[in-house]
Amino acid sequence: MNANTIKKKQLGNKIKEWRKQRNITQEDFAGKIERSTEAVSMIERGINFPSPDTVAKMSVVLGIPIHEFYKYGDEAKASAKTQKLIDEITGRLYKMDEKYLKIMLKVADGLIE
Repeated sequence: MNANTIKKKQLGNKIKEWRKQRNITQEDFAGKIERSTEAVSMIERGINFPSPDTVAKMSVVLGIPIHEFYKYGDEAKASAKTQKLIDEITGRLYKMDEKYLKIMLKVADGLIE
């Protein structure tokens, strides 16, 4: 299993756990985030990542800060200062159109390599 697949499964499991802790059915959750039940199921099973728009809606419905959706392994132990920076960056990304998001992805990939 590659790292991306593992992250999808970890995120899906977290979302499912958060939803169940709040006693929200998959059907109700899908309606509240304006997605199909099938789409929610695929996210929770780790088949697909949710889009940034979907994560924002899930964050509101579940009452979970957006940065929590993007924590994996050691990232889950990030300092409060790092988490604040991640939230600030994420907030700015939501304001960008798809063209600029693709550019930002390339920039991030370049910085990571």
